[in-house]
Amino acid sequence: MEKAPGANLPSICGSNTGQHMYIDIGKTAMNTAMINFMFMAPAMGATMGMTSMRTWDIKVTQFKFSDPGNPPPGCLQYHSGMAGRIRTFNYDAMASTHIASQNYQVCIRQEPGYSCIQYTVCADMTGFTLDVATIAGAAVDTGCTSDFIEISGSSALCNQGTLTSRYCGTNLNTAAMAMADTSICDCTAPFRVGIFTDKMADTGVAAMPASKGLCLEYKQLP
Repeated sequence: MEKAPGANLPSICGSNTGQHMYIDIGKTAMNTAMINFMFMAPAMGATMGMTSMRTWDIKVTQFKFSDPGNPPPGCLQYHSGMAGRIRTFNYDAMASTHIASQNYQVCIRQEPGYSCIQYTVCADMTGFTLDVATIAGAAVDTGCTSDFIEISGSSALCNQGTLTSRYCGTNLNTAAMAMADTSICDCTAPFRVGIFTDKMADTGVAAMPASKGLCLEYKQLP
């Protein structure tokens, strides 16, 4: 996906059913956006033992600049409602690895009467796996430098105790080296989850899962 020079849009691939992007293309008729498709040559794919079915059905919707439902600036994805699900691009519970070189914000609209939001790993044994080649268990803040998510000023107890921002590893937890997932709560609006991955699509190491990305369920709390 490409647009005006200077735009920060990630290149994506793999399985992305149900995903979306919001792209600010400007206010004039001269502004445009363009989708580019790049395919591996069949001979190269066969040599690497890869087979794939290339299918896509992309819906494009234009919004007025003044539409009240438009996302805040800097939000590549925008969710609304008191509960929902967030997945990184190409997240697949059965296979695959995360996409490299990602840097974008997933935003959730704060609903009236709700002051906090809680994130929980989806019911999948690898629902949170980022930078697993070097990290077993949970890692936070300075322990996350390659692939991680960022939920600024979050905690396990909704603004109580130590506040944390970065999370990575094989588990989502505010406690470093924890081997179990826990819910993460953020009471600092606007509600955003930053997704950051380096240039490598980690395949994992022996006896550990591949670094697949994440699937989080969220719900807003009064």
